[in-house]
Amino acid sequence: MSAETNPLTTTMIECYPDLLRHLARRTGAVPDAEDLLHDLWIRLDRLPEKPVERPRAYLFRAAENMVLDLFRARSRGRTEALTEDIAAPDAGEDARLDSRRRLGILAETVGALPPRQREALLLYRVHGLPMDEVGRRMGISRSGVEKLLRKALISCRRQVFPDQVR
Repeated sequence: MSAETNPLTTTMIECYPDLLRHLARRTGAVPDAEDLLHDLWIRLDRLPEKPVERPRAYLFRAAENMVLDLFRARSRGRTEALTEDIAAPDAGEDARLDSRRRLGILAETVGALPPRQREALLLYRVHGLPMDEVGRRMGISRSGVEKLLRKALISCRRQVFPDQVR
């Protein structure tokens, strides 16, 4: 695929700075944004040449999907690390199985949260962003973030530890 013949590639070259800014805002890091754009370029190069009605919108949607994939991969990596550490190394097999079961319930519960609660929880707990930064990214105040986190954590606690929640 060459840039001269493919309008999608031409559009990517034209809107590269906009895509980079968008991805840098979403990931919080220019190097991550650059890596994602490089991967997007490679994916486009492998696609069969076919017309796209709105190439700019297509590229931004593809880039956003790659951001989500990145966040999921990072979340999975942290979840796998938690799975190993959630029960003490000398804990019995029953304790480890119970910890893994609860972790599975937690993952399902987080997936079922309302989108804004899930976003706030992932940005704060998984990606480790400060509340002010979470609020900035979500376009809400710090107290708005606190409310979303409180609701999300209560939902998670009720599902993971039903016998301990009043």
